[in-house]
Amino acid sequence: MRSPRRIPVALGAGALIALFAAQSASAHIEIEQPGVTAGSQAVVTLQVPHGCAGSATTELRISIPEGITDVIPTRNANWNVNKVTEALATPVTDEDGDQLTERVTEVDYTAITPLPDGYRDVFDLAMTIPADAAGTTLYFPTIQTCEQGETPWIDVPSAGQSEDDLEHPAPSVAVVAPGPDATDDHHD
Repeated sequence: MRSPRRIPVALGAGALIALFAAQSASAHIEIEQPGVTAGSQAVVTLQVPHGCAGSATTELRISIPEGITDVIPTRNANWNVNKVTEALATPVTDEDGDQLTERVTEVDYTAITPLPDGYRDVFDLAMTIPADAAGTTLYFPTIQTCEQGETPWIDVPSAGQSEDDLEHPAPSVAVVAPGPDATDDHHD
């Protein structure tokens, strides 16, 4: 005969397993920061919390929002990194006074050793947030390729939708206006 005290413990463990399974199923690639400041230098950190339906991650292709003209990816010892660029129709001058004639449109990380499902990694991208972007959300559509399959984290909410309405939401970060005592988010 079972002890009445064991039933709540078993139910508690079952509830924890169900909660963990629900969290794992809903977890997606996301940006760790809740927001960045318009016109600032920021490091945006994407986190990858799992593989594709149990398969290890082998590549991430991160699209860079159009208004961002400079991106410096952080090297990661477990990944090779490559920047994809395009020519700018009109050159722009960066904060150091240098003229930019091209911009990074995508940052690709390819695993040296695949990232097993159930393990987490982070990818830092340093960039200048556009000064006129306050009050907007920047989206970084990302394709996660795995040993078996891929997941396109590219869905952007339409008017009236939230990220919770999307099956594969693109990683995003809110852009806030600089405050009276605003300083750069991060300095290089």
